[in-house]
Amino acid sequence: MKSLYNKIILLLFLAFLLAPLAFWQITNFPTKTGPVEITIEPKTITAIEEPAEELPALIPPIIEPTVTPEETITLEELASPEETVTPEEPAQAEPAFIEERWVIHEVKPGDTLSTIFSSQEIGTTALYAVINSGKEGKQIERTLKPGQKLLLRFKEGTGELDLLIHEVNLVKSVQFDINAGSAITTVLEKDVEKRIVTASGTITSSLFLDGQKAGLSDRTIVEMAGLFNFDIDFAREIQPGDYFSVIYEAKYIDGEFFGNGSILAAEFINTGKSFRVVRFERDGAVDYYNEKGQSRKKTFTRTPVNFARISSKFTKSRYHPVLKRWRSHKGVDYAAKTGTPVLATGNGSVKIIQKQRGYGKVIYLQHGKKYTTVYAHLSRFKSGLKKGHKVKQGEVIGYVGSTGLATGPHLHYEFRINDKHVDPLSHKLPAADPIKGDKMAQFKKVAAPLLQQLDQLKAPVIAGQP
Repeated sequence: MKSLYNKIILLLFLAFLLAPLAFWQITNFPTKTGPVEITIEPKTITAIEEPAEELPALIPPIIEPTVTPEETITLEELASPEETVTPEEPAQAEPAFIEERWVIHEVKPGDTLSTIFSSQEIGTTALYAVINSGKEGKQIERTLKPGQKLLLRFKEGTGELDLLIHEVNLVKSVQFDINAGSAITTVLEKDVEKRIVTASGTITSSLFLDGQKAGLSDRTIVEMAGLFNFDIDFAREIQPGDYFSVIYEAKYIDGEFFGNGSILAAEFINTGKSFRVVRFERDGAVDYYNEKGQSRKKTFTRTPVNFARISSKFTKSRYHPVLKRWRSHKGVDYAAKTGTPVLATGNGSVKIIQKQRGYGKVIYLQHGKKYTTVYAHLSRFKSGLKKGHKVKQGEVIGYVGSTGLATGPHLHYEFRINDKHVDPLSHKLPAADPIKGDKMAQFKKVAAPLLQQLDQLKAPVIAGQP
């Protein structure tokens, strides 16, 4: 009996200990089978359970996440109670496509190829490629002039300069094809159409004004006067009523007027005396000849300054405005503005080029052994001209000034034969060689239609004379 009592006491103690755990398990993990019934018999205690699903463990199992091939889970994501979102990196933009680009640059005063390239952000590689491309590349800096145009093409894709065109004038352009640090040069020239035109007029005020009224450019007027300056002194011999006519070439490019070309024939009637010349090429040299095949050229021209006024002639006695006394004047003075070009009256070489007390800045030209010409009171000499240099007839050698004993700007010109002064206005000048032999037949063939056209231009003027 005592033994049974002890067993009951032990069972009750165990029940007391297990009751809280059973209560917690029942309330937190309910099952479909319902509560567990416990039957206590005097001798044995048997726990009766209905078939049921297996009870969950007291400690919940750790569930491993399932990772698919498309997903990647980091340890930080597993450890963090909140979802971690990683920001996406922005996609890199594709480089912009660079289209072919043309730039037209008009050359301005002070521009150089280097400054032009710099303004267009063109590197030195292209610059050196152009400059080192040959003769045209080396000359481009010297030939750049305000008003000219440079055409620049920038390559598709890279934006690098691959073509440069320098428009030298309306006829000539120089093209530079640039590639890999070098350039190939090509000279381009447009076709020039030449048309024959005529102009004529009568002197009423001056050759320049009346020539312009007739439609002649200043350049053509100067050239026409140069054809007759061996026979006519345009500074003092032009008279109202004098007549001129010109047959010359007019140049056109793509149907647009480009400029005047060569004079083919011309006539000037001075105080009733006619002078006519025709252009003709002989032995590779172009010159102008009269109807008899005689060259219009003389060894010397009459005047060293175009269209200047004679202020003092050659004379044995003249009152000097600076020295205030009478003395001979062994030359001719031509009044002109300071800076007016002074021309060599004949082919020769520079004998003296210096500053002298009375003459101021002066040039002596030696023409063979016999002739010497003197040009005094110059404002300056032609740049680079030095003693011993060769000069040609009509070449600029200096500029009018008032250096030395002079009261105002003018040129003092002397003509000496064997170092003896002669009057350059009245002395007979030697002529050049005439056309002879077979060349004369060729000349007449060229001259006949031009001389006939000059007669036609003159006919209305002659008909209008009393």
